[in-house]
Amino acid sequence: MALNTIGIDLGKTVFALVGLNQLGQVVLRKKFSRKQLLHFTANLRVDLIGMEACGEAHFLGRALREQGHEVRRMPAQYVKPYVKTDKNDYIDAEAIAEAGGRPKMRVVPNFLIANSPDVILGPVGQFSENRYKFERMLLVLVRTTSISMYRSYFRAGEHSNGNHAS
Repeated sequence: MALNTIGIDLGKTVFALVGLNQLGQVVLRKKFSRKQLLHFTANLRVDLIGMEACGEAHFLGRALREQGHEVRRMPAQYVKPYVKTDKNDYIDAEAIAEAGGRPKMRVVPNFLIANSPDVILGPVGQFSENRYKFERMLLVLVRTTSISMYRSYFRAGEHSNGNHAS
């Protein structure tokens, strides 16, 4: 059983996994919990693992990359054309595997821990020059947005009363 591509349909608690061989034929269908999936893929050698992009996909993709796998996360609208029949977890996972194997498939870039706000800005509650600048920028943005919003309301009120300022 030589696996070439794996497609994983992510659910809340159960993940459906479908493995394709070099010819694109289904050779593996299994359901796992998150812990079981990471244990199963730890010693698995496969060229590519594909999954739909969602919040869970960032964590799982990072964990699978740490195991040495190439992971592709694709938006759901790009996977949908590969679904062949009625919708269920295995059919979705097969479509994800097939879409992931396409060389020109658009993928979602990897989210790195180093790009998260706490790493860039410093921990909340501690003074950091970057965090100070970021929070000040947010306050200025909120203030500017509020002022613009109130101005548009007042201008709309002038026009609705029939008083047009020229």
